[in-house]
Amino acid sequence: MEIFLLQESVEDEEAVSNSMPGAERAKHILRYLSKCEHASKRHTLFAVLWHTGCRMGAAHSMDVSDFYRESQALKIRHRPDTGTHLKNKQAGERICALSEEVCEVLEDYINVPRDEVTDHHGREPLFTTQYGRMHRSKIREMVYAVSRLCAYGKECLHGRDSDSCEAGTYTQASSGHI
Repeated sequence: MEIFLLQESVEDEEAVSNSMPGAERAKHILRYLSKCEHASKRHTLFAVLWHTGCRMGAAHSMDVSDFYRESQALKIRHRPDTGTHLKNKQAGERICALSEEVCEVLEDYINVPRDEVTDHHGREPLFTTQYGRMHRSKIREMVYAVSRLCAYGKECLHGRDSDSCEAGTYTQASSGHI
């Protein structure tokens, strides 16, 4: 069953997949989210992932304090001592420039729907649930859910009804507006 159409490349030296949706598909997803789910967790997460090119694990590690509104930047940091790490450790650390549009989405998300929680290390995670820092598997589920064609108004590749589709049921239940 195909849920997420990807352009995929595998780095020989790392033997890992670097999968991303195609640019046109990402634009459709972001247009839909901007219109129908502005600054929701799904919108903010997908916008950050797409515009920074970071891994889902990096999104998991982000804190509110890593967003620099005035500088229009988001800092990706390796913090293994306080519960979050990057796959490439310190080599994965960087500062990502953000567009004004992405900054507005992040600012709106932080100010309204973001669950105001502190993790057990005293950090304020950027992507949260009511229980704390959003788990990596939840981030993955949300990305899969929002990237289904029927999630943003396109027809299912398999001609299924989105309300009764097995893939739709899985992703809607696991990653709606949490």
